[in-house]
Amino acid sequence: MLMIHIWLSDMRYFGAMNKAWNHWIDKENPPARTCVSGELHRPDILVEVVATAARTAGTEGR
Repeated sequence: MLMIHIWLSDMRYFGAMNKAWNHWIDKENPPARTCVSGELHRPDILVEVVATAARTAGTEGR
């Protein structure tokens, strides 16, 4: 995992998102992260995430 972009419908959700992030992410190798708020496509969506990852040669099937 290289980079994560996170959009929140409201920054009031940042604490809850960050708690989930800290539980999920590899603390030894965290990716770069951006987190911003903005109007999302559907009003029932609270968070949108885009992840960019890379795989090194020889790691197929892992």
